[in-house]
Amino acid sequence: MKRFAVIIAAGCAASACATAPQEQAAQAEVVRPYDIVEANASLPFSNTTVHGFRSGRDGSLLIEATRDRWYRAELTAGCRNDLPWEFSIALDTGPGSDTLDKFATAIIDGRRCQLVTFDRIADPDADIAAAPAEAGG
Repeated sequence: MKRFAVIIAAGCAASACATAPQEQAAQAEVVRPYDIVEANASLPFSNTTVHGFRSGRDGSLLIEATRDRWYRAELTAGCRNDLPWEFSIALDTGPGSDTLDKFATAIIDGRRCQLVTFDRIADPDADIAAAPAEAGG
């Protein structure tokens, strides 16, 4: 039985770590959807490196991989609450697999959290940078 797991660490996983409560409330009111490049994506670890993760503005898990590729995973409801405060997580692709997809599991604070969706998305920072231009336009 082959099991492949990746541990990812980030300096401050929570975008909320650096924002004021007023900003957090404003962000909660307007949540822009992510631009999906490929729905039901897969990420083979044989030729890909995971560079980091962070909590998405919609409570999802954002994963940055090789070549500036971004992936968004929705987690089961009980696992989303602690995600913004995590500094490290593990990803378990399951027995005999080295590919991350929606059938994988994230391990957060020792809890196994099933991925509900796994999509490749456009750079999440690029669409935030474009938002002020769209609003003024």
